[in-house]
Amino acid sequence: MINIIKSDLFRLFKGKGIYIIITLIIGFSIINAYSISPIHIGLNMTENKFSYGLDEEWSEKLYDSRSLAETREILLNHGDFKADIVSLAQNNVIYYFMIAIVVIILSTDFSCNTIKNSISTNISRKKYYFSKLLLSLGIGTILLFSYSYISYFMYLLIDGDKVVTSFLNITLLVARQLPLLYGIISLLVTISLLTRKTAVFNTITIPLLMIMQVIFIGCINLFDLPTKLCDFEFEAALGKLCINYSNTYMLQLTVIWTCIMAISCLIGYKFFEKKDI
Repeated sequence: MINIIKSDLFRLFKGKGIYIIITLIIGFSIINAYSISPIHIGLNMTENKFSYGLDEEWSEKLYDSRSLAETREILLNHGDFKADIVSLAQNNVIYYFMIAIVVIILSTDFSCNTIKNSISTNISRKKYYFSKLLLSLGIGTILLFSYSYISYFMYLLIDGDKVVTSFLNITLLVARQLPLLYGIISLLVTISLLTRKTAVFNTITIPLLMIMQVIFIGCINLFDLPTKLCDFEFEAALGKLCINYSNTYMLQLTVIWTCIMAISCLIGYKFFEKKDI
């Protein structure tokens, strides 16, 4: 298993994909800091709790602002908020980085047919599967912390310490989000094993978050379910863990997403174990 991980790490850092991801992380962090708002892709199910500490007069001026410079002046001089927390609460961009990581680590093995060579050289399917899963989880963890830390320091450098909390606080907030990350990565790995083609994998996973949101909202409206169920959806959970957190919610969320991870791993492994390569 260690040899597979070493081989994948060598291939990962030899290729261009990981460096494109790192470049995007730095670029997004700079944009986040200068615009004092996080880049967000797709729907946003996080409740609008970000008033930026503005009174009614300045909130109206913010809404009517015509330029980024004017927006920055209002937020920096009249607001009372922590941009690093807002950024973490709406950090769904990390999901798309995870798609790229799974493509590099796993999907390309099927697309390039290198998996046949890997399995035929005294490497069991069990070792192959769990080495790919563990490496994806490890790289995903590093990217999540890296993106959060780089964004934190960019906010500090460009906007000053007024709009940030502390390095320790950011670390704790990111740690809370790890069950979500691991559940999503496990799901992506399983989808990659089921589809076995990069194009099909991308077609399914890129709109997946928005599809999940539509399903959540549709089921709640159709069956008249409690709206609080939305709090356990991926993007909504990212925000709630940072903005409106409780121990009970954290426990419930961890259980739900750990179950998603376990079920995804079971389905992915059993399918890969029995399916012809």
